[in-house]
Amino acid sequence: MTEVFDLFAIFQDQPLTDFAMDDTIASDVLFDPALAVPFHYEPRIEDVSGGALAPQEVPQATVFPYADILMSLPSRCEDADVSRQFISETEASLQDDIRQFPQMLEDFFLHPASGDDALMSPRDFSSDSTFDEKHHLQVIGDIAEDIKYVEQQTHEDCALMSQEQFVHHYIGRPIPEDYLEWRAEQWGVYSPEAGTNFFGQTMILDHFGIPHSHHSLWGDIGDVNRALDNDESVMVGVDAREFYEDPTIPPGSGHQVAVVGKGVDPATHEIEGFYITDTNHPGTARFMNVDSFDKAWLKDMTSIPNPHTRAV
Repeated sequence: MTEVFDLFAIFQDQPLTDFAMDDTIASDVLFDPALAVPFHYEPRIEDVSGGALAPQEVPQATVFPYADILMSLPSRCEDADVSRQFISETEASLQDDIRQFPQMLEDFFLHPASGDDALMSPRDFSSDSTFDEKHHLQVIGDIAEDIKYVEQQTHEDCALMSQEQFVHHYIGRPIPEDYLEWRAEQWGVYSPEAGTNFFGQTMILDHFGIPHSHHSLWGDIGDVNRALDNDESVMVGVDAREFYEDPTIPPGSGHQVAVVGKGVDPATHEIEGFYITDTNHPGTARFMNVDSFDKAWLKDMTSIPNPHTRAV
């Protein structure tokens, strides 16, 4: 199997002239004589949850724009003088890009491209996840941990995918979105056109044996606070227009998200807001102040104990 290397780490200390093409291996593979091993030019980068991103998931035009330049070297090396000049210019360009590469990665993976300041990454919390360094709040909940289990929804299935994050947390592996859709459609609680009905709001949890309780349509902020204090997360429905503060979303559009923690002022001990995971924005949590959340919330709630709490 071809071993995969991170080109950033390799090029940082190694000039481009140390690399050559090997005609005996695939055209998209470079050969490094210094390491005596072939490697694929697309890097694998650790995402914020610690899992390796597949090469095709890395936005090449944004993160690694010079991969194609490397592949064009053979056609440019017919004239020795032109080749030396090209390699020198290319190496200078690469070194400049390499200096900017760490910041490019941080901007792309740790700070959402949407420009939504309410979205937070695990980097915004202290190493023990007990303090929100962005808003200077004490944190109730393990937001950085909860973020790891949120998968991207690609269809109108937020209710199914918001349940999936808890299944993933409990059983240790994600459940494919298409399976959840198929299963819910077989049960008659989901359709691609209409989404998930009321009865499907907890059926994925039931199917996988995930404990949950207090499926209420008349919840209040006190109920959410008590659930979080009991080391539970809370799935809730929200008005998407209010939740995203986006007037282009049609009125009455619903969305399901999960409240996984709250932020408390260290001085006054007042609750300032809630941390919410959203399958439209995996890898992040949204911070909403109490009033904004209460305005968007549809007052339904399903509480799910955290796995380590259940085991105690």
